[in-house]
Amino acid sequence: MKRIYTSINNADLFAALDNKTFDINYVEKDFQIEHLEDYDLIVVLMTPSINLPDVDRVKCDIFVLDENKLVKQELPNSNIKVFPDMSALKKDILLWTLTNKNIKKSKEIASEHLINDTAVNQNKIKTDSSVTLQETNTPILEDSRNEVDKMMEESINLEEVNSSPPLIIEEEYPSNELPADYEEAKNKVNIMRNSYVFKGKAYPNNQTIGVWSPLSRIGVTTFIINYAIFLQENKIQTAVIEGMKGKYLQHIIERYEEKPINYKSFMEVFHLEDKDILNMDISQIHWYYKGVLWLPIGDNDKNYIWDENFLNVYFHFFRYHDVVLVDLPNGEMQQETLATLKHMDELWIVIDNSIDILLWKSYIQNIQKDFDRPIKLLFNRKMSFSKAECLAKELDFPLITTLPDLTEEHFKNQLETHALIENTMVFNKLLDPFRIITKELGLEISQSRKLMMMNYLRKLIPLKG
Repeated sequence: MKRIYTSINNADLFAALDNKTFDINYVEKDFQIEHLEDYDLIVVLMTPSINLPDVDRVKCDIFVLDENKLVKQELPNSNIKVFPDMSALKKDILLWTLTNKNIKKSKEIASEHLINDTAVNQNKIKTDSSVTLQETNTPILEDSRNEVDKMMEESINLEEVNSSPPLIIEEEYPSNELPADYEEAKNKVNIMRNSYVFKGKAYPNNQTIGVWSPLSRIGVTTFIINYAIFLQENKIQTAVIEGMKGKYLQHIIERYEEKPINYKSFMEVFHLEDKDILNMDISQIHWYYKGVLWLPIGDNDKNYIWDENFLNVYFHFFRYHDVVLVDLPNGEMQQETLATLKHMDELWIVIDNSIDILLWKSYIQNIQKDFDRPIKLLFNRKMSFSKAECLAKELDFPLITTLPDLTEEHFKNQLETHALIENTMVFNKLLDPFRIITKELGLEISQSRKLMMMNYLRKLIPLKG
């Protein structure tokens, strides 16, 4: 088993390393590298408090992420590689993974053939002493080396999109089996799984949260965008799925991040022919901004039927994220929206100062009967006169927390090319309620993490305003 020591706790970075082959040891603080002989790979974030080891005694591979250009010395030892950004580091991690994994497999194959060939040779030795063990095994080892070279070449040609490489899995995925009635859907999953499209390890503690409001222009999508970025920056792997509500999410994200070339939605990919799926380029699928995977409605999605056949695949595929936020269409729920509720763990309803929400009380209660899972409230645009607790009590659903009124900031942000939470003042206002919401998910953001988050955003985004 290959041993890895790292100070960079990033799930995307090590997503290609399966637990059967690689043992990853995370540390949560800066460390001085010791006992190099115990590890095959060391991945470290370069900070002023870290000293690189004496290059003369380095035997393992050391990857150094040096975003601030702190490494000034020449490093003649090829075992130490310095990377200027996360994108370059991720690519080499993937290559290192493929190389080590397949060399291991090649050795196992060679060993297996060695045993078999030895038995054969022992039976033949009386009649044919000219065949040697070395001659028997040479073609096998050569084929294994060629296979490694081929995979390396293919990996080098992979395009990264928004610094997110394809994830590789060894075990059955999705982890939750699809119903037996949907053989076509299961076949489609397997085809996608075997291509460089949607791959990942199932996160057993995944939570898929539907966010909805019966009222229009209540701020559902704005909340989801801000909260998703907040979660991801706090190392909580997050994806955002847009319900069948039109291309609103795509319109917003395109202001922040250019859409991948030839982008296709999951719905479009699902309806491709099998051979076309196998030839898919991952850059056509993954749309990342601030580390969040965004899955907006595609240009042609309205032409397809959102039936159970599709939904079973759709919501299983993204269970490898810690949190999946689903942006449901506002107003009365259409049939396809009601069908998606079966795949939610909770439903959060966004309300504000409008007492019109009370007109929807019986409608929401009827949804609760069929949904039979937690329904909770988020109060948006809290002002000095707001009666959040009173409205929640009248609706008879628990209130998670209140969010500040950001109406002025929101409209200013319409002319900006970054998400609202990237403004310093907005971030400060959202920090505490977002920590409360995250705690509701059973995830704690410590005070030190809170300070780290502020410093990180100020340094790298940078925060606006």
